[in-house]
Amino acid sequence: MTWKVDDDDLAGGGLAGLIRQYESGLAHLGKVARDDVEGQVEHLQYLASTLGLGKRLLRTYDEVKFVAPGRRPQLKQWGCVVRGHEVKGAERATVVRIELQRRPYILTFREPEVSYEDVKAYLDLHADKGQLLFSALLHLDVNEPGDGWVPGTIEAFIPGDWVKDFLELSLHLDQTTHGTDVSPTDDLRKKFGL
Repeated sequence: MTWKVDDDDLAGGGLAGLIRQYESGLAHLGKVARDDVEGQVEHLQYLASTLGLGKRLLRTYDEVKFVAPGRRPQLKQWGCVVRGHEVKGAERATVVRIELQRRPYILTFREPEVSYEDVKAYLDLHADKGQLLFSALLHLDVNEPGDGWVPGTIEAFIPGDWVKDFLELSLHLDQTTHGTDVSPTDDLRKKFGL
């Protein structure tokens, strides 16, 4: 049994629509037989994918990976505070400690030592106590903007309050990126001093 997203869930838009979609997905998970582990995993992967959690966490990581602790007042206004960074060269990992809605998290971008045909990496989210909450395999796509990383297979997903926190933060980040109050013409005027 695979749960599908209702059009009503997608039409809701915004944070409320995403939360309804998330809660609906969790409710449908209860309908999957407890002994059908593969079915439950498939359902959770589909839910995480439908919510765009891989893209949303990657976007968050990109926003905070070089931010000095305590900087970026806009992030703080949204309940996100960067607590520290660490690059683990031997493990080929960049670790960013953040606090979101007063809950501590650890975002880790890691590249395996050996990557076969495709260039791959992983993005992990841990609770501060070390519990893995989310992990996605990333693929490098040179046609993508920014660093070119694109989320692929969901390797781990444990639902919880963290999902709502990151959904909300990603919507704030999207609003600032799309410049809701700056038109393309105004942007061009600014760039060319007109």
